[in-house]
Amino acid sequence: MTHLRLALVVLSSLVLMLVVYAPAQALQVGDPFPSMTLTDLDGDRYDLSNISGRVVVIYFLGSSCSSCANLADQIEGDFVTAYRGERVSVFAVDSWDGLPEELARVRDEAGVRFPFLLNGSGLVSTCDMEWHSFVILDTNGTVQYVNEIASGGSYNPSAMQSVVDEFLPEPVDTEIVTWGEIKRFYERNRRAGRPVFLLP
Repeated sequence: MTHLRLALVVLSSLVLMLVVYAPAQALQVGDPFPSMTLTDLDGDRYDLSNISGRVVVIYFLGSSCSSCANLADQIEGDFVTAYRGERVSVFAVDSWDGLPEELARVRDEAGVRFPFLLNGSGLVSTCDMEWHSFVILDTNGTVQYVNEIASGGSYNPSAMQSVVDEFLPEPVDTEIVTWGEIKRFYERNRRAGRPVFLLP
């Protein structure tokens, strides 16, 4: 009987340890993005889970990663430039908690305009992600795309643009739509392979 009690105590302790010390669950499509406020190189603060009404593209990078600068430059063209005037926000998050000067060097080397957020290792840990990864959030802060390049994935701008296009809000008032918005609407639908009809 003593052995049975001891076995039950040990088993209960093991189950409790598994529950308490279980590793974080990797971020998946359909998950709400964790709420955490980070500061960018210019001192502005962002909670990426709460960028209301905008599709959010997040690039987790390393503060002293030279290849990250090249990729950030591509991201600038594929998302910041391609979706100029749209409700799309792009952020880079420093996964390594490097010095601000290191992160600024990567941003300056890339020559990009989107915010680079400092001290993102806590967010990376909460998401159970690795550096050199991408996440796309819909307008409600729900994860719609996850790609970990460091774990064998690759940068796939066309797949990412398809996700952005799917969740991008349409212009609300067609009476005051600008020519630029019409062109962007046409281009989004063309890229997504959807037919576009022009009415007389």
